[in-house]
Amino acid sequence: MLNLVTGVHPDIGIVTTAVFVIGYTVLAGMISVAYTDVVNGIFMVLGLFIALPFMLANAGGWSAVVAALPADHFTVMGEMTVWEALGYTLPTMLLMLGESGMYQRFFSTKNAGIAKRSVGGWIRWPAG
Repeated sequence: MLNLVTGVHPDIGIVTTAVFVIGYTVLAGMISVAYTDVVNGIFMVLGLFIALPFMLANAGGWSAVVAALPADHFTVMGEMTVWEALGYTLPTMLLMLGESGMYQRFFSTKNAGIAKRSVGGWIRWPAG
């Protein structure tokens, strides 16, 4: 990314990024990771909202999207049954159970109540 934005050689960019990330994590601990997660989340959501009008314009507008796609694309599960939808989502959720980064975040909470709420949110809205 640094190469694309600034023209820095990829090897220098990798080392620079690694030193920065390791440095702020060592100096500030998990709180720095939590704040970084929040900033990353904000940028991702903003990016989606900013990109949406451009994508719609590129597709010819909402009416062109509706005309080009089958009607079942505008329903919650399309033509899938509940079992088919579970077949797609359940493996992903089970793989997330082994995600060590999530456990690290849960175990670093202030108390058990916050950890329980975090796990509940994680189960409802798994992120990759």
